[in-house]
Amino acid sequence: MQRAAAAWRRALAAGLLPALWLPAVLLTASAARAHEVSERVEQRAATVVTLRYADGEPFAGEAWELRADGAERPLLSGRTDAQGRAVLLLDGPGPWRFRAFSDDGHGLERVIDVAGPAGAASAGGVPGVVAGGAADGADRPDRASRLLFGAAVVLAVFGALQLWLRRRPPR
Repeated sequence: MQRAAAAWRRALAAGLLPALWLPAVLLTASAARAHEVSERVEQRAATVVTLRYADGEPFAGEAWELRADGAERPLLSGRTDAQGRAVLLLDGPGPWRFRAFSDDGHGLERVIDVAGPAGAASAGGVPGVVAGGAADGADRPDRASRLLFGAAVVLAVFGALQLWLRRRPPR
């Protein structure tokens, strides 16, 4: 035991112990720095997708994801805000597949076609987004048009059936 104590005293006298503690202190400081969070605030052009239910209520707090067209994994994902908006910072031009969905089965999937870099002007005055793109729902008829079309199809089928039954000679 006295030998070990004597060895420690010699190490202290030689300055070896402080040399061993210095790397330990430096490693601890770098580990603490790993928990640091830095921020950078910048303003950039973004694509905003606003989603609403058929009754006009915002599609608020629901999940969405964005994928490069043909990719398996989403590039971005999140939840819509209280107004039903999803803000997308797209990396570049090309078709992007946007999907929004809720737990009860509501949702949609669209292809957003971006004409150029996010700040580039394109048709319709919306930066980077092609006018009439799928993101605004312009490619789909509204609910009233779909209901009227469905009713017209049903009436046409029954009208054709009535004409066919009247023209048939009685048996």
